[in-house]
Amino acid sequence: MLEETSSRVPGFKQKLAAWWHGYDVDAVDEKTPESEQDADEPRVVSAPRFKQDLTARAAVLQELWGSGCVSPGPAEFMREITAYLGLTAEMSMLDLGAGLGGPSRAISEEYGIWVTAYETREDWVSAGMEQSKMAGMAKKVPIAQFDPETLELPERKFDCVLSKELLHALGGKSRKRLLGEVKRTLKPNGQLLITDYIAAAKSLNDEIIGAWNEDAELESRFWTKDDYEAALAEIGLEVCVTEDISARQVAFISAGFRTLSRRMEELLADEADAEKQSNLRRALAFETRRWAIRSEILQGGDVQLLRLSAINHVEPEIR
Repeated sequence: MLEETSSRVPGFKQKLAAWWHGYDVDAVDEKTPESEQDADEPRVVSAPRFKQDLTARAAVLQELWGSGCVSPGPAEFMREITAYLGLTAEMSMLDLGAGLGGPSRAISEEYGIWVTAYETREDWVSAGMEQSKMAGMAKKVPIAQFDPETLELPERKFDCVLSKELLHALGGKSRKRLLGEVKRTLKPNGQLLITDYIAAAKSLNDEIIGAWNEDAELESRFWTKDDYEAALAEIGLEVCVTEDISARQVAFISAGFRTLSRRMEELLADEADAEKQSNLRRALAFETRRWAIRSEILQGGDVQLLRLSAINHVEPEIR
């Protein structure tokens, strides 16, 4: 199935091979000038060129997905999917799985909202917090480390909780427990916004699961849309919106790799150490293979990226 869909992947593996071996990428694949591109096509905003002690993987991910981002979905998209939430500067948000904090900072910058950003990886926490400080948002968007298996959240603290492609890496019991903590920390009429990878059908082919997880740092354990709706109903959250945004994700993946060769050349030029350059190239090869496979599977429809929002309909206490 994966080989059958390979023709639909937008050619970034071929571009990588040409760049890796020193060919003229422009000659291999004729590029469309930016002025002639569709204005609605997603864009990737390169990471700022300040000196920061990032791992090779984090550096490559930023070049792929934009400043402060470790997964597809630019800042513009995060502002788009949060536009209907009615966020204001008087509100607070919790971001579970914040990466380097790019999406959190984009949302805070747009609405003035205070965001508490939680990330599992210690290196991303320190690098993301440094970026928040450099953006003048250390208090507005602080980033801290957490363990989703054991996290306990304060009661009725946040107006909104965001989880961007985190929950699929948790087992069923751990996922339900964390969703219970989310319910507890939401204020009355608070909102939950999730984007997560799901199985399109209850039974997912083992070959698809194996291919998806082959180059994954964390193994995905897919729920279906019905599984999510049932779990949220069980804890008293009302699902308002479910939307398959897989096509958007595939477009973001394509956009990330479309001009990657130029951005990687700039990144390598800024790094004089030969070993670190080699690490960057290995990280690039790893991410290229991983996202090529995921793009194929998403286009095949077996796995989808779901956008889901829910509301905590709880009457406030009368004091």
